[in-house]
Amino acid sequence: MARAWTQSSHPETPRFASVLTSPWGEAPAPAYRNLADLLFHVPHPDERAVLLGTLGGTHAAVSLAHLRHAVAGLVDALSARGLAPGDTVALVRLPATSEVVVATAYAACTAAGLQVLLPMVCDEAALGAWLRQTD
Repeated sequence: MARAWTQSSHPETPRFASVLTSPWGEAPAPAYRNLADLLFHVPHPDERAVLLGTLGGTHAAVSLAHLRHAVAGLVDALSARGLAPGDTVALVRLPATSEVVVATAYAACTAAGLQVLLPMVCDEAALGAWLRQTD
């Protein structure tokens, strides 16, 4: 892997570019452009499990058909709440939240064209204080 550093138009903000090469040549073009394309436009068996995790303390396997249905419903709900493509949302996974729920919400947000912030760590007390200030 080769790394190149170039100076941007703002001297205080360097721009980095990475160039990857492979002995196997160029990779084929992906069959999809984004997550929404992958979920809704690329043919896949609907019954295949695409999300594995836990839900309510038990193991969960979500099929592509179920994920498509949940994402479509959430996209409609996000739109009904006034969110539009290009808006930014934050998904916060609290300790008792299932990763399956977060993954489904993320898929819906990206399918709706939203920009998603997904912090890796969340201080519940600080989040609560911030939410109380924004009411």
